[in-house]
Amino acid sequence: MPFPPEKTKQFAVQFACKTPARKELAAAERKALENVLKGLDPESFQIIHEEQNAVTLFQASRQHHIGPATLTVPSFVLSNGSVTLLSLVMAQSQLINKRRALDTTELNKPMAHVLFEVQNALKGLRYHRAGKIFEIVMGPFMPNEKHRILSKIMACPLEDVGELNLAFAHYRRIDGKIYNFKSVIGFNQLELAHQFDVIMRVDINNRELADSMEPGEIERVWGQADSHVVSYLDEIIGYTP
Repeated sequence: MPFPPEKTKQFAVQFACKTPARKELAAAERKALENVLKGLDPESFQIIHEEQNAVTLFQASRQHHIGPATLTVPSFVLSNGSVTLLSLVMAQSQLINKRRALDTTELNKPMAHVLFEVQNALKGLRYHRAGKIFEIVMGPFMPNEKHRILSKIMACPLEDVGELNLAFAHYRRIDGKIYNFKSVIGFNQLELAHQFDVIMRVDINNRELADSMEPGEIERVWGQADSHVVSYLDEIIGYTP
């Protein structure tokens, strides 16, 4: 993979699906959703947030104990056009499994199960598109490492890039289907002489919308994401220890 595990400071993965637009949840729907999530995994969905707004209709969070600190991270979000499950695989250089790095394939089936229990609880909920989002923070890197880290992306071939605006999306055909590889890469230095971290977000999803995806179809999309994310990162980010 493009970076050694010891450079990984934080790694989270999101399991997301595009859904029909929804403006609000009724009280009975909120309670049904809470009961489903608590029944499936009370540890992952520890905190149910009461607030609801035009964007986020329902949110559950999980507390992670990182040394002496407690980090509260959303674990389930239902918005007005998507459902997202989030897993914080590693935080603050505490690797869950150094050998497996970005491999989270074992989470695909249980996450798909959660999505379809949620679908059973909410009338009219359908999944049009599935995606797996890898969020990685790596560093620190020295100022003189900037060129080799970013040289690949600055020289990236543009033949299959369909978006470019400080973010970009490759459209790639895999097993006869078109997938988006939507990517955001950034860093921030207060001073040019300072060390810096590289922040990457890669969303791999099926570009062609379906009317209603079945669990197996969603797992296949996530599986394709798992199969291609490491080689994709190696294409766009350069690093040699």
